[in-house]
Amino acid sequence: MEKRYFVLVKNGKDTEHVFTGRSPRQAALKAASRGIKRIELRERGTKKIHIYIGSRERVPAPENAPAWMGSKVWKPRVRKIGIRKLEEKKKKKATAKKKKKTTKKKAAKKKKKTAKKKTAKKKTAKKKKTTKKRRR
Repeated sequence: MEKRYFVLVKNGKDTEHVFTGRSPRQAALKAASRGIKRIELRERGTKKIHIYIGSRERVPAPENAPAWMGSKVWKPRVRKIGIRKLEEKKKKKATAKKKKKTTKKKAAKKKKKTAKKKTAKKKTAKKKKTTKKRRR
């Protein structure tokens, strides 16, 4: 599995915090270790928001901890609430506006085409008349 990027969402907007991990839970654990309680993570490139409740507690460091690590460390805990899909209503509105614009453009093109056809017909009619006159 590859590394995936999850953006922290607050109040429905993306924040600057990006957590990486192979799974959304791993990224949520990283966010919880920073002390974030309500964790909403949006995976880049998808329209899903993973929702977790997080907490952290102070525990004694493991026995095999390196010398630079303190005697106590934060242990994160997360519980998944669910997945929410991003709203697509905004895109539907945008496509409706595009359709209106395209229909207006199509109508304008049709008018131009019909005007060109009419002028072309007039020119061909004039040419026919002049060729008939010449033959006589």
